[in-house]
Amino acid sequence: MVEAKNSLIKERLLAIGIEPKTVDNIIKNDKVVANFEQVLDLAGIKECPKEKGNLLYALTTKGKNLHKEVLPVFVKMIMENKWSRIQQIDAGVDFITEKNQKVGKDYRIDDSELASFEAFTGVGVVVTPEQID
Repeated sequence: MVEAKNSLIKERLLAIGIEPKTVDNIIKNDKVVANFEQVLDLAGIKECPKEKGNLLYALTTKGKNLHKEVLPVFVKMIMENKWSRIQQIDAGVDFITEKNQKVGKDYRIDDSELASFEAFTGVGVVVTPEQID
């Protein structure tokens, strides 16, 4: 049973562009596997381009302590192509951490705060390679 489950999650991870060696390491950690399954289930995908898979991987590792009510918002940002950089996930985690400190651990992003969350995480901001240099 465990072997079949590992085979299934391995296939799912490979289908989103995660490197085979990384997949082998992920499968060794039941908690990371569970987090990844949750993120992939929320995303509702069977496969995607490697770039999006990398963002989902980053969310799984960086967002492991996110409140269960907030995680779907993060996944939605990635799946709707509002986030294209790992730094946006970092900014989202920072936003939630700050709000949790102010209002408590049950903070949720509601419709009235979505615009400020998107602005804080750089939705709509395009960074060119020239601007990075």
